[in-house]
Amino acid sequence: MKDELNASLNATLESCHLVGEENRKLNLLQNRSMQIIALASAENQQLHLRLNNEQQTSAQLKAENRHQLSILSSSRLSFLWSFCSKESLQCSRCIPGWIELGNCTTVLPGHGG
Repeated sequence: MKDELNASLNATLESCHLVGEENRKLNLLQNRSMQIIALASAENQQLHLRLNNEQQTSAQLKAENRHQLSILSSSRLSFLWSFCSKESLQCSRCIPGWIELGNCTTVLPGHGG
């Protein structure tokens, strides 16, 4: 009977040691997992801030583009388009048929002014 109790006690102690060792391994895994989660959370916050900044920049650029388009489309400024090439959007100080030479404009020969 005493031998059976000793054998049972030894088996129980061995089981406790195995459970303790498994518990330590699981605690290490849990700590590593928590570190990974913390790093991922920090990275997620940084990416979220970057996304917000990009969205704000995009919204500002869209607003600026709308403003510039409204200026370019203004009927008060439509006469300026006669000084510009529609293909290149480059503009001159000269009216059509005239050419720019330095700081002055002059009529092209044969075109009249």
